[in-house]
Amino acid sequence: MRTRFLASLLVVAVAGLALAACDDDGSSGTTPDATKPTSVGGPVETAVTNASGIPSTITTSLGIGSTDPSGDGEYTVTIVAFRVEEPGIGAWTFNVRYDPAALSVVDCPSEGTQVCNPEFEDDALRFAGASAEGLLGDVVLGTIVFRCEASGPAALEIELELLADATVGDPRDVESATVSEELSELDCA
Repeated sequence: MRTRFLASLLVVAVAGLALAACDDDGSSGTTPDATKPTSVGGPVETAVTNASGIPSTITTSLGIGSTDPSGDGEYTVTIVAFRVEEPGIGAWTFNVRYDPAALSVVDCPSEGTQVCNPEFEDDALRFAGASAEGLLGDVVLGTIVFRCEASGPAALEIELELLADATVGDPRDVESATVSEELSELDCA
């Protein structure tokens, strides 16, 4: 019974994630929304509310976990939530901004319960995902392959929209999340 309930919850969450990866009207859209939070390097406000209004006890930072140059002008970049403790991350939505004159998106795969929209905006892609069990430790929340289009540094910016824990029946906002600026640019040679 619990497994069937969790599976149903996961299906509903994934359907919601597909909509979250799109604009409010359900399109993949390219129109910027001035109301989206753009905090980088400090506390981030999340958009989720829970029934109890009690914030999560999770503390984490979201950042670029690694950049792996392939030698042919392409970089594989991972976005990671670091040192996540119980009850784990249950849902996330974030954008990765980049300069389209310096970088182009080759791939941002949707894997498991995580969805990527590479055409979210002209200069941003969006990741959204969920886990009923909660993700623990250093958790990869998204992977992107960029191609360098110009020489020099190419900045990346993470905009956290939503981060909630996996509290059963009442997911809670992760209010103590920060977005790290470390490794926030690629060196296109």
